[in-house]
Order: sequence, then C-alpha cells, then structure tokens
Amino acid sequence: MKIPVVPTENKFLKNLLLFGKDPVYFSISNREKYGDLFEVNIPIYKLIVACHPKFAQHVLIDNAANYTKGKSYQILKLAIGKGLITNEGQSWFNNRRLAQPSFHKERLKLFANEMVRQTHLMILHWNQLAQSKTKFDVVEQMSDVTL
Repeated sequence: MKIPVVPTENKFLKNLLLFGKDPVYFSISNREKYGDLFEVNIPIYKLIVACHPKFAQHVLIDNAANYTKGKSYQILKLAIGKGLITNEGQSWFNNRRLAQPSFHKERLKLFANEMVRQTHLMILHWNQLAQSKTKFDVVEQMSDVTL
C-alpha cells in the first residue's frame, strides 16, 4: 500500500509548524485531501497519521508488539519517569494491572456526577462564548474538561 505524502511546499519546517499550531485541523484538512492514512515529513521524523478506527485497532490491538512509543517518549520518561504513559512491554503491563481497579465501572460510577457537572459547566460557558460571538479553542477546552 502506497501512503500519500503531504507536500511541504518547499518551506522548511512548514508541516511541523502547522501540525504544532493545530494538530486537529492539520489532520482533518489533510485527511480530506489524502485519505485516512497519510505521511507527514517533519524534521527528524516521518509521521504517519492514521484517521480511521481500523488503523487504531491494527496498531493498538492486533499488532501492538510491532510498535514502540518512540524517541519523544524517551524524553518524556526523563521528565515524568516510568508509568503508564511512558512504559512499554511487561513493565507497562504490570503498571496497567496495578491501575486497572481504578477504572472499573463501579469505581467510575463514583465520578459520574462530577463528570456530568463539569460537562454542563463547559456547555454553559460555550453558550456564553457563542452568544458574545467569542472565538475559542475547542481542543483546549476539551483538554480542560477531560482533566
């Protein structure tokens, strides 16, 4: 399968800057042009962007042993140590087993009311912004409510 490559239009670092500024828009706009799987060349890295659940299943479930987290996670590991985000292999699996009880459905029910409350607060805030025609960053807002 030949993967289409997003052209850099001969501007150094253009893809990196566009991706860094708004990765969601960058991915959506390039998906419209190049399909569900495309390559982005940025300095030092060749990034493959997969925009379909079948690719997530291929990488994360069916063939997880074939993929590593990469160099950026090595740098992150220096900052935050070994944990679920940075670990791989048996060490990750052991950490995941320790954390698993926290994500049991009965445990999550304890947090459901707060999740709903925070979502309602976000929607009220968005309505206020919409009424005043104020632009806002949806990705940032979703990150905040997720935290």
